[in-house]
Amino acid sequence: MERAAAYQAIADVYRETGLTGDYWTAETVAEAERRMALDDADIPDSTAWMLDFALRVLDRLGVVEPFDGPGDYHW
Repeated sequence: MERAAAYQAIADVYRETGLTGDYWTAETVAEAERRMALDDADIPDSTAWMLDFALRVLDRLGVVEPFDGPGDYHW
């Protein structure tokens, strides 16, 4: 699965559950992951931590292509 599809799925679930209104899109999910990879202290919002958690689980399961951005926060 392409990582972009995971970003979209996370954004869709956030919107469907009413979490943070319409803020989360595939693009904002991707941006949050990139920012957390560089410095996770930069994003205090718990929804960003949840999306990072979900992406890490998908990484571990081999469901999505590996994170290829900058930083070493991901394995």
